[in-house]
Amino acid sequence: MSISYSYDPYFKYTQLPKRWIRLLKIYDSLMANPPRHASELQQSIHISFENHEISSCPPYIALSYTWGEPTQIVDPTLRIFTKESRCYPVFCQGHLLRVTHNLRDALRRLRMKQQESKINPELYSTSTLKTWADLSKGRPELYWIDALCINQDNMDERSAQVALMGSIYKQATACLVWLGEKDDFTGIAMSTAVKLWNELRNREKLSTHLSVVESGRILQAKIRELLDLPQPQLQALAILFSRTWFSRLWIIQEVVLSPIVWAQCGPFFVDFECLMHLGGSLMATRAFKTRAAEQVAALKRLGLDVLAPGAYSYTQTPMLLAQLAETRAKLLQGKKSDFMEIARLVGANKTTEPRDRIYGILDITAEFDTQSGQTPIVTPDYSHPVDRIFTEAVIAVSRRRNDLSFLLLVCDQRWKIVPGLPSWCPDFSCGKSGLPARIGYEPLKHTSPFKKSFHR
Repeated sequence: MSISYSYDPYFKYTQLPKRWIRLLKIYDSLMANPPRHASELQQSIHISFENHEISSCPPYIALSYTWGEPTQIVDPTLRIFTKESRCYPVFCQGHLLRVTHNLRDALRRLRMKQQESKINPELYSTSTLKTWADLSKGRPELYWIDALCINQDNMDERSAQVALMGSIYKQATACLVWLGEKDDFTGIAMSTAVKLWNELRNREKLSTHLSVVESGRILQAKIRELLDLPQPQLQALAILFSRTWFSRLWIIQEVVLSPIVWAQCGPFFVDFECLMHLGGSLMATRAFKTRAAEQVAALKRLGLDVLAPGAYSYTQTPMLLAQLAETRAKLLQGKKSDFMEIARLVGANKTTEPRDRIYGILDITAEFDTQSGQTPIVTPDYSHPVDRIFTEAVIAVSRRRNDLSFLLLVCDQRWKIVPGLPSWCPDFSCGKSGLPARIGYEPLKHTSPFKKSFHR
């Protein structure tokens, strides 16, 4: 008589009640001290989950990152044995979960940071990191990370959790932007960013007490400093700003909604305000674009061709950062940007799921805003076809605005990717390259759009 045993090593998610989320805890490594070398950092990662009703969660850090590779120069050795991106093991309550290479690196750094804060608290006494330590107030550190805290194989749960995404980031104690592991240029880029930020802040403080002429001189000095940055520093910033995190769509809502935002690249850690401020200055001075030919050639020699089809160019990042700062400032004043502004902002950002072109902006767009207790204007549902989601969103915006301004976003039919879209509906999946390049617009008023029905 033979006895067969069936054992599934993979972690099984349990169903979440309505408006509940999972938070995860990362266990310290088995070493007595934080890892100092690569071999020590690479110890196995062990986590566990806690379930909480979203309105009564303990403090937690929400992670903002990219699922795929963090840089556009991909190490070919990562794909020697498999083309599956989620192939790195994480151990959860005696079972196995799989994550991507980039998320595994983020988990390792988070574990290292929390271990250092316990063993060497003096490291956290005189820097931005002190805020991180203060926020936990001695409690176990908890995190919300979408790839792990959402059962990605359950379509209903994905839809329900995406509907809560805005609340998750708004209610987080803080958001950590993970840009990926360091490279040879990260240290120069981060130190340059911090140095410029500190200098610009000091000059702005001075300029508030100066005359218009003297303030103008300070501004000119700032422009000259950015335009005259030494080649190694400018190149390092260009490489940092070419990282794929800056090209992703979801990061806009995550950064804009979170109360506090930090950024980390390998061991380097800065206030995200530093990057937004620097982005605004680079955009205003056009320092990147003025020396673009020089930089593009230098980056290509390093294996980064920002002009290749589908590549993300570092020259887009300053404007993105400046717009993030502006949108974030408006939200702090209780205002949301309108659909036209947001559609243009996210047009060039990438997502593998076209439905997220709408779902990824629900909580930062004025026309999708609802009062507490009201039925949401758009409810995420990943089982719906893309053409239905785009058309229903556009109809909702048109009714809310009582105009047809969305027609200014309709691209040439040759650019459209999504089948079944009416001729009047923009195809948001075609990216900014396919959207008309209109900066301003005059609302098309005195219409009665979609009162009862709509026609293709």
